[in-house]
Amino acid sequence: MNLHGVAAGQVRSVIEEATDAARRRAVEILTARLTELIVAEATGSGRPAGEPVESVESGGSECGWYLYGLTWPSVAAAMTGAAGMAGAPVRAVPLGDVAAVVSAVEDERPWGIGDGGDVDLDLLAPRVADHQRVLEEILERGPVVPLRFGVMYPELSALTEALEGGVTELARELRRLDGLVEWGLTIECGGIQVPLPKAARSENGRQYLSRRRQDREVIERAETDAAAAAGTVHSALVARSHDAVVHPSRRPARAEKPAIFRASYLVTRSATDAFRAAAGQALAAAPPQLGLSGELTGPWPAYHFVSVHLGEAV
Repeated sequence: MNLHGVAAGQVRSVIEEATDAARRRAVEILTARLTELIVAEATGSGRPAGEPVESVESGGSECGWYLYGLTWPSVAAAMTGAAGMAGAPVRAVPLGDVAAVVSAVEDERPWGIGDGGDVDLDLLAPRVADHQRVLEEILERGPVVPLRFGVMYPELSALTEALEGGVTELARELRRLDGLVEWGLTIECGGIQVPLPKAARSENGRQYLSRRRQDREVIERAETDAAAAAGTVHSALVARSHDAVVHPSRRPARAEKPAIFRASYLVTRSATDAFRAAAGQALAAAPPQLGLSGELTGPWPAYHFVSVHLGEAV
């Protein structure tokens, strides 16, 4: 399954600060940069087919068992009792060579997702933060196969039945991910300026159209140069990664500083400093007139590098 994570953020930027704060107070994880992905994850707009997800109702006194991810039994046991979704204690569900990290969801507070798909971010944000925080705590202890936000089973027996057929594959995935973490990169370009389509008083129609055509040509050249520079940065980081995936940009092309490139990288945890240094060096080498700036965040669970197929929720 292709698991989607949280949007990339700038090193020591508001996103990273919000993530650090979320470890202490979950509600602070939500920032403006996270909003789009939180809505997408909550509404299932990017959910891969066949993933074992049941709809999270807007209320209900006993919603079932919430699944955060899969890890080694010893790691899951070490997580037992930690605060999970809405403060419910985390517990381990042994599945042979692996274990599921879950918590019971038995409160009547709404999730912030209405029947029509409307999202109340004030209600949803703390739950998203809880999900992310638990995964980060697992990652601090060992490898984890992360599940997207909202994966639930009505009973533990349904969970074990759905997962038992994939234990061998899960164990193989955990061995592959051991010692690896995900880093995200977003590159913005401040050198692409879109002139206002306003004619000067002295211009006739033909002169105006000619100027607009020239403006477009300037922008296209800048976009081409910026894409090439971003590709150079990407190549430098791929050389220091086990794997990489490029994402489509989510921000409008006509933003003040449009995001021209987004990618995630699977990196050896011990090579974090070298990876970050390589990103900084590659960005600094870009032509200054392009106004490139890089946003790097991590380490995250390997959301974009997991390919395990689990059974359907019952």
